Amino acid sequence: MSSSFCTTMGWGMPWIAFEEAVTLDCETQDTWETLEHTFETANPSMFQIDPDLYDREYFSSEPNRAPYLTPHALYSNVREREEDTFILGLPTELYKRINVTEDGDEDHVVFYPDCYYARRWQRRDDDLDLALMFQWEKGGSRDTEPDGSARVQYVEYGLGPWKNSLMTLNGEACEWMNFRELRKRPDLVPRVPMELRWYLKKLGVLDDTGINKLRPLTARWISY
Repeated sequence: MSSSFCTTMGWGMPWIAFEEAVTLDCETQDTWETLEHTFETANPSMFQIDPDLYDREYFSSEPNRAPYLTPHALYSNVREREEDTFILGLPTELYKRINVTEDGDEDHVVFYPDCYYARRWQRRDDDLDLALMFQWEKGGSRDTEPDGSARVQYVEYGLGPWKNSLMTLNGEACEWMNFRELRKRPDLVPRVPMELRWYLKKLGVLDDTGINKLRPLTARWISY
């Protein structure tokens, strides 16, 4: 049986917690199949942020604003020149299940803000990832057996452009503050990207309460 070494980061939660929070019309044992069907059949227009809402949030001068960083969650590229056009990715690129155990008890689900970051934030059998695990993490000695076990780690700060984005436990955006003060505020957590919040609600996958439970994570695992 062939296998691949996978790495990713994004916003997610344990699979069991997702099954409890999901708002899709399905039984627990059908959650994964229903999630797949929802994204596979979704109209691309559902991932376009309402233009008025996008402009209002993007150009707002109000404190604690929560702007969208892209007008369309399916955009898979950035425009480097004026004549460049945006290319749409697939809705199914926006989520992944991290399979840790055969029975799924320790699996996780991860979502990506848009297709651009979905492609940037996951790799399979990447030479650099393998080198870091085999030659750096354990010292690279011939006698050292590298640890190839799955690791899913939830982190205390955001990822990428959202690294300084904060929200309350109820999902309200909050301005960044210095680390000394931030360490005293367990009520503040990494803010979920607005693009992700938009399409998960639009597709009926999670409501605001469920989305507020998503946390940034980094993961590595062996996929068979």
